[in-house]
Amino acid sequence: MVAICLYFCMPEENGYKLCDGVTLTGTGMVNGKLHIQCKYDDILNTDNHGYIYLKNSSGEVDEYYSSISFWADNKTDSYEEYIFDIPYDELVEFEIWGEFWTCNNAPIQGEWQVTFAISE
Repeated sequence: MVAICLYFCMPEENGYKLCDGVTLTGTGMVNGKLHIQCKYDDILNTDNHGYIYLKNSSGEVDEYYSSISFWADNKTDSYEEYIFDIPYDELVEFEIWGEFWTCNNAPIQGEWQVTFAISE
């Protein structure tokens, strides 16, 4: 039998709104790893999603090496926690960046069409 223990941030109730539909809900060092947690609102209707990465002053990007997702109690919002393998004493060299895609309304409804050419 193998026992696995996972540690992650507990969501903060209010958090910090990054953009419509995306809230930063937690940050912290857990077992020597940087954890950054975001909440994506109503993902089943809006497909809100994105990702977080770190960038140093030279513009070099450090992607997260792992993430964990889980549903909010309301079963419509989703949390994503991004985990970075950056030592605490090197964090000062990085800025936190993110790219997010959000939709304020439900999917497009009604009559519409898309036309495009197909070539061989």
